[in-house]
Amino acid sequence: METIFKEGDRVYFHVYGWGKIFDIDVNVGVKFENLESYKYFNIELLKALSFTEYTLEGFSQERPEPLPKPGDIVWVRNEFPSEWEIGYFFKKEGNTYYTSASKNSQGWRSAGLEIRTTNPYTNEQ
Repeated sequence: METIFKEGDRVYFHVYGWGKIFDIDVNVGVKFENLESYKYFNIELLKALSFTEYTLEGFSQERPEPLPKPGDIVWVRNEFPSEWEIGYFFKKEGNTYYTSASKNSQGWRSAGLEIRTTNPYTNEQ
């Protein structure tokens, strides 16, 4: 197996913390400092081993909403705690969603980093 890791390397894995690589074959074996036993990592899990400590801030397995169609009514905001603005979706560029005052993207325009196709205030009391 070709890998950047070598036996004896100190590595970090977000689930178990720090460990030391002791075996490289079809899989890579790591003995973690806070575990009694060792763990083996296949080629896909090697992507999670790091030479530096890291967190999974922002990690989510929540399925994102599909991108709205141009002309759909949407709510956008820059980031929490800013207020949501309603408008007609007309495009996305990079991480920014653009809305306008009319379905054909004429009139004022607004941009935001978050978008919803359902009213975000529905569950507020």
